[in-house]
Amino acid sequence: MLTKRVRYTFNRGGYYYFTRRVPTDLQQHYLCPRIVQGLNTKCSSTAKTRALVAAAKLDEYWSHLRMTDPKLMGQHMLRSAPRVTVDSDASVAISSISLTEALQTYLTIKGKHKGKTFHAAAERA
Repeated sequence: MLTKRVRYTFNRGGYYYFTRRVPTDLQQHYLCPRIVQGLNTKCSSTAKTRALVAAAKLDEYWSHLRMTDPKLMGQHMLRSAPRVTVDSDASVAISSISLTEALQTYLTIKGKHKGKTFHAAAERA
């Protein structure tokens, strides 16, 4: 019987392992050019599921690394994040609000015609 090979995996000693080569543009972030991780299973269907999840997580992480790379093509066209000034006395951003202020705003907007249990639950949370 011919078994189909599970993508991004290899089998050693009956156990499946996830393996993926690190792209060349991201190799400076890693110690080795290949990622190998045990999947802790002997079942090919479980290994397939776990390998696909691991591959998706790696792809997402690698996309994030590529987007934060200072040499990103077209980065000069990205919208810059709003500038936040930092208070020199405390390392808290001036443009942020406290949780109590946020709670009061929430209760003012959402709690106009609500009972006291709504307010108590919001303050408790």
